[in-house]
Amino acid sequence: VKIKNLLADREANRRTLKWMVQMAWPHRRILGLVLGLRCALSAVSVGQAVVYRYIVDMAGASLGILGTVITAICFTAFSLVGSMVFRMMSVRLTECCANEMRSRMFRQILHASWKERSSCHSEAFVSRLTSDIRAVSTGITAVPTALVSTLLQLVMAFWLLWHYDGTLALIALVTGPLGALAALVLSQKLGKIQLSLQQTEADYRVFLQEQLTNTDVVKALGGEEQSLERLDKLQEKRMYWVGQKNKWSVLMNGCASLVFSGSYLFAFVFGAVKIGTGDITYGMMTAFLSLINQVQAPVYSLSGILAQMASALASGQRVMEIAGIRQEEKAQSRDLPRKMPDGLGIRILDLWYGYEKDIPVLSGVELWVKPGEIVGLMGHSGIGKTTLIRILLGFLPPDRGCASFFTSGGEVFGCSPAMRSCISYVPQGNTLFSGSVADNLRLGNPRAKLTEMQQALRAACAWEFVEKLPEGMDTVLGEKANGLSEGQAQRIAIARALLKPASLLILDEAASALDEATEETIMNYLRSRKNGQTCLVISHRDAVREYADRVIDLEFIK
Repeated sequence: VKIKNLLADREANRRTLKWMVQMAWPHRRILGLVLGLRCALSAVSVGQAVVYRYIVDMAGASLGILGTVITAICFTAFSLVGSMVFRMMSVRLTECCANEMRSRMFRQILHASWKERSSCHSEAFVSRLTSDIRAVSTGITAVPTALVSTLLQLVMAFWLLWHYDGTLALIALVTGPLGALAALVLSQKLGKIQLSLQQTEADYRVFLQEQLTNTDVVKALGGEEQSLERLDKLQEKRMYWVGQKNKWSVLMNGCASLVFSGSYLFAFVFGAVKIGTGDITYGMMTAFLSLINQVQAPVYSLSGILAQMASALASGQRVMEIAGIRQEEKAQSRDLPRKMPDGLGIRILDLWYGYEKDIPVLSGVELWVKPGEIVGLMGHSGIGKTTLIRILLGFLPPDRGCASFFTSGGEVFGCSPAMRSCISYVPQGNTLFSGSVADNLRLGNPRAKLTEMQQALRAACAWEFVEKLPEGMDTVLGEKANGLSEGQAQRIAIARALLKPASLLILDEAASALDEATEETIMNYLRSRKNGQTCLVISHRDAVREYADRVIDLEFIK
């Protein structure tokens, strides 16, 4: 079983590594520049050991050392300036890579099928788009440069040490792989721990996000203590995995330090004996210690690089879950009318749908709405009104039957994602975003003019209070339109839907927080328009019968 799991891990890591290479490929040129600079810094670091040797020997012999000192100053200056440039370039590269990856994954989420998207909590997506992508981006940009430059420094330092004294080089050759092997074995354990820690962190964020969003509900139901108990349990679980990661990291670094400290001590004693016998100079002793350190340091740093890579692979597998989400069908020209029709008719024939197998929410629904009609759709809670809207919006495909749109000219189109460009929608509840009132209004019509927005607000009975806001339409709203009542937020949402050019307007309990007079004013405006737009009003209020051309009870058409 362990062998099978190991092979499975290797296969998953191989796929993840291949995907990470694909993510890095667009940045290959700047990555090459950063790698070249890092390698040059490594070469200069090794070269400094030789320069310092001659400085010490020349100073001891009272010889002229001006040229060597100037060389040392040049080396030091290059190291300082090069390190600064390297850090600036590497940070920019890492952030650019992370931003591009984040945009790709965000696009995947936006265009994901409704079922795929709703199966994962929004905060879990946020965790992948932030901490996981940051770890992957570091693995793509920082790890390769660190690995190549470290190996280059190791080879150069070992060759120079061999040139000076083969015994010390052999000691370094034996102890180095021991430390690297210990780091490799322990890094595999760290990778698995990192994956568990990332999942625990995601669960922790999900809980906090839900609790903070629904604090009023928690307090109203007296659930404060229960929430605190759940928080304590999540924190205990998170603390466990943080402790595991810390323990294995310390163990890995400790094993490597033990090996390397012993090697350095041997080099120091060896050099001291050689000085005592007159076999080497003080300058050579300085070079020995510097080179031993430069052989050990790269091997020692390999443990950190391997741990970083293990973290990147673990996070990469989580990000790849987003990359693998099934996408909605792409819009085709044949799926859309040649031009926006005035109104869209709805035709539903023997429609069946269930979220779970053999448990239908909609069963045999028959519905016909003519272009330009205002139709009320009623039914008790749980009857399937929202599910029917999701099918019309192309979020869900029917299990059986037919759902389509038709124009007065006889064109017929399926309920696909492409048709959403012809539909405007007001969902239930408060659906405003953080940002200004104008930003919210332009969501469905980015090029809307100021006069058009004002007209839409007046039609939705919202202009009177929006005009009195501190900055008018430029007033910034907080989370969930903090500062506005539910009714005010709902009226802005209606104005947003009216502002979008559309052939079909769907109002899903859009007047639930409005008084009857405001609802009547808005609906009279919809009836007075002569643009031929079809309007489907989902409501539980009997008042819908007064302004709709006809009312359909979903319970009697199922």
